[in-house]
Amino acid sequence: GMLRRDPSDVIKGGGQFYIWYTKVLESSPGYPEGFNGTIWFATSTDGVRWIEQGQALGRGEEHKFDAFGAFTPNILYAPTTNKYYLYYTGVRIEGGQRWDFQKFSGSIGVAVADTPDGGMSGWQRANNGDAILSPRINETEVFDGWHTDDTVMFYRDQKYWLYYKGHSLARTIHEGS
Repeated sequence: GMLRRDPSDVIKGGGQFYIWYTKVLESSPGYPEGFNGTIWFATSTDGVRWIEQGQALGRGEEHKFDAFGAFTPNILYAPTTNKYYLYYTGVRIEGGQRWDFQKFSGSIGVAVADTPDGGMSGWQRANNGDAILSPRINETEVFDGWHTDDTVMFYRDQKYWLYYKGHSLARTIHEGS
């Protein structure tokens, strides 16, 4: 009746391991694809047996970039702020539209928390709930002209590095998919 996919990096905090993932219910539009999913997390004391703890981040508010789905999470502990950053992809469809993979574009958002489980106030969307990185929609020949997804963040040499996957609309049009 559901699907778990797109696991994040695993981190350790407070004596246990944490992982985040996309969870999609069979009743969701587009199932088993993850575009209508939400982000959940699980913990483990040994890294082998995992216990689902609950939803970490649901869909965004109506008309926000992640109103239809929030998926492909990844996690970063930031030593300069002592906070946790949950990067994810979000999609929205306009009211009344039917889900169609070819018509959506994904953008990247981030939520922040003081602890890996979200703490007392839970995961809070940053940037007023708006995307922090969006595709360059009118530039069909660029690698991220249709969709941005699958964020990886890390801290090295006193800098934060963000990597992501892009999809080209031109390639999609040319391939006929």
